[in-house]
Amino acid sequence: MDAHTPKIRSTRRGWEAEQGTRQPLLISKRQTAELLNLCLRTVDYLIAAKELAAIRVGKRVLVKYASVLAFTRKDHIDGAQPNGEAVQ
Repeated sequence: MDAHTPKIRSTRRGWEAEQGTRQPLLISKRQTAELLNLCLRTVDYLIAAKELAAIRVGKRVLVKYASVLAFTRKDHIDGAQPNGEAVQ
């Protein structure tokens, strides 16, 4: 990550930027993958599925930082049972 990407920390309400850091409006797909600890292909899938808001600037695809924060606050229980076992 570069110097302009804020450090993210865990809180009781989810993930948020540390105090005193400036939040960017847009981040690259690679930065998004690093923040979410996902591979780049998964970020591409999330953009295509409209789970993450992204815009194209020239040849670059940039992800809205606010959508990354909203994605981390969302419940993701699509493939899990209440007891934690995966659905087959």
